[in-house]
Amino acid sequence: MSAKDLIAENAELFKELLGEGDKKKLKDARISDASDYLLKFFEGSQKEGATVGSSAADVAAFATSKDSKTEKAKAQIEKGDQTAVALAINDYIAGKRSAENIEQLIARSDLALENKVAILQMAKEDLAANIVDAGKGGSIGTQKLIDGIKNTPRLRGKGIEQFSSEKGEAVEYESGYENKVFIDTDTETIFTFDKSGNKLPLY
Repeated sequence: MSAKDLIAENAELFKELLGEGDKKKLKDARISDASDYLLKFFEGSQKEGATVGSSAADVAAFATSKDSKTEKAKAQIEKGDQTAVALAINDYIAGKRSAENIEQLIARSDLALENKVAILQMAKEDLAANIVDAGKGGSIGTQKLIDGIKNTPRLRGKGIEQFSSEKGEAVEYESGYENKVFIDTDTETIFTFDKSGNKLPLY
């Protein structure tokens, strides 16, 4: 299967997973809009001197004053489709592990040229791929993990701390830990924290 076909197939799968309930959302939005328009028509018809024309005009003004619920639902569905394509590309990238393969992917597919930078950036942000590349470059053990972290743009600037779970050492959140990356040298797992203190596995 070509890269293009593989991405397209994965994109459809992600669309299906992300889009569960889209038909119901769209149907509910249309029903809600119809209800709003009927209520607006009734409201207009109760005005002194109101006619069918003036009531209809009130509905038209109301309908064009803001995005309808149907339009908002369609926008959400479209956004979900775009997310599905991005996930499919990222899924393909995660399995390739190198910038060279990304270049080949772009060359073999008809992905828009303007997406090239975004795709390559996604590849650079793949910590697992960067760790593999560090190993190919000669780094071993914990140093391979450290080099992989340093080569991942979103993690640059974060402090790196190591600990040994086999020695009974553990890391509990403290203020500022969201600016650090922690490596368990025994299990070779990597994680950080968010500002709420939640542990975020990275590798």
